[in-house]
Amino acid sequence: MFDITELPDKYTFNQESLSEEKYIDDNSLFVYFCISRGLFNNPKDSQISFIYFNPFEWTSVDFIAFLLSVCSDYGLNITNIKTMVPAIEDEYEVSHKPRRYKGAYKWILDLRRNEPEREEVKLFDKLSSDTASIADLERALIYASRIAPLYKDEKSQLYLSKDLFRNLLSYTSFCIEPSSTSKNKLKANLDTYLEEFMQEKLTRDSKSKTIGNTSVSQSKNIFTFKKHRQLFGEYLQRMQNDFGNTMTIENIFEERFPNLRYPDSETIRKRYSERNFYFIHILLTFHKQGLLKILSLGSNWDYHEDEMYTYQAKIEILPAFLNENVSNKLHFDLDKSRLYVQGKEFKLLKFKDEYHTLRVMFEDVNELGKEWFFSEIAERIDENRLDDKKYYNAIYQIRLKLEKQGINDFFITTKQSVKINKKYLS
Repeated sequence: MFDITELPDKYTFNQESLSEEKYIDDNSLFVYFCISRGLFNNPKDSQISFIYFNPFEWTSVDFIAFLLSVCSDYGLNITNIKTMVPAIEDEYEVSHKPRRYKGAYKWILDLRRNEPEREEVKLFDKLSSDTASIADLERALIYASRIAPLYKDEKSQLYLSKDLFRNLLSYTSFCIEPSSTSKNKLKANLDTYLEEFMQEKLTRDSKSKTIGNTSVSQSKNIFTFKKHRQLFGEYLQRMQNDFGNTMTIENIFEERFPNLRYPDSETIRKRYSERNFYFIHILLTFHKQGLLKILSLGSNWDYHEDEMYTYQAKIEILPAFLNENVSNKLHFDLDKSRLYVQGKEFKLLKFKDEYHTLRVMFEDVNELGKEWFFSEIAERIDENRLDDKKYYNAIYQIRLKLEKQGINDFFITTKQSVKINKKYLS
């Protein structure tokens, strides 16, 4: 019979590989990216990095276990392991003068006096004195992830040790120092994974994983790259129209995460099972394609905790996105004298009749779909010479250019007027 009080030999962790042609968790990709950019190599204040770059859906146990597995896979060096003991003391303090503690912290102090050779005491001393090793972190993960009795007897040593080491890990951080070889290998695998995402070679991972002590599974349906690209591109275009080329964007494609307390298992399970849009995936893909530049990336965490959590990034929209976005929609570029229809480009001579005719028709986007009388076009171009026939001829010449590229019904004309077919306006 299984003994619930027996300590396991190892801890369990979520090991998601970049090289299996399966979708990995959006949070896992975020962590891979942060490691590849050296964002955990902050000897002066690694705790800030751990707060800012810890996926908000993951507990500290999930996060540290995943980091250790990635470091092991890629041969990344872990240094500067530190635990913020004052923060732990504040968690358990009941009296400042004299200092008295409750719960698991009181238990470990009592245990230190009475049984100083106990493993829990030695492990606690190493963490609290910043002398812990990777093996010590792994041992702390075992204590923190043990199965506790359902009735949660807070006086049992099993529960107290679980609670203590879970909190200790919450305030533990370290530096990750990749060598040039390991860093290049990680970047290459990350690049290949994003290529597979763009080529739609990735398949759903049917295996479950554990997040926050809850078994979760990927959604049965994940949007294609084409759908990701469409939704994200439309979002960036709206933001660019409102705020210019440099902006802060957020993951608007799913509900935010509560920050006051960790949600129940059903909420976590539902978030994973319903996630069909991967914000980090498409953001890194647009970055890889040179459509945008990532200036910063993390959560919207702040000390005031006045917002629910979500991912946010400060980005700069690059010319490649603007040019691509313009060329794929109906647009007339005055400076270049180019007409774009369904991704096709048509060159016109600048300042000639064809140019001026389209200049008038495209001047106000709200009037683009209206019926234009040639006399009105003539009046707007040159109110002193109202020769409307030459603008009829201009439309005819433009139509010939479009028909050569297979666009045969762009204009609807009469002898007196012209109108753009509404099917090209949507």
